[in-house]
Amino acid sequence: MRLLGFVNIKLRELVAYGSTIAFKVEVTSYSPEEAKYQKLPIIQWVEKNHATEVELLTPRGTTLEKHTLLAEGDLISMELDSIVQFYRIGFARIDSVEKDKVTCIFAHD
Repeated sequence: MRLLGFVNIKLRELVAYGSTIAFKVEVTSYSPEEAKYQKLPIIQWVEKNHATEVELLTPRGTTLEKHTLLAEGDLISMELDSIVQFYRIGFARIDSVEKDKVTCIFAHD
């Protein structure tokens, strides 16, 4: 698989660090061309230390469906009502910003 904008990897072993489950991986290359040639799945990712929790509200009929995402930490510093793009999801408006969470309302894909 490819971590978007970073590296191609193979998952090797599932490991536990306290309450965190993770994988040991092998870096196979840094080439996006190789990932494309091998048709590797591409994963959008963010470093845990630089992530912000996002609650994305998506209209479904007459209700709002809640989805929890991780996004880049800089999202917390954006102004209310700003329009942001979530890669492979679409555009959303920032509805509220708290210390450790941003709530966005889906606009369109």
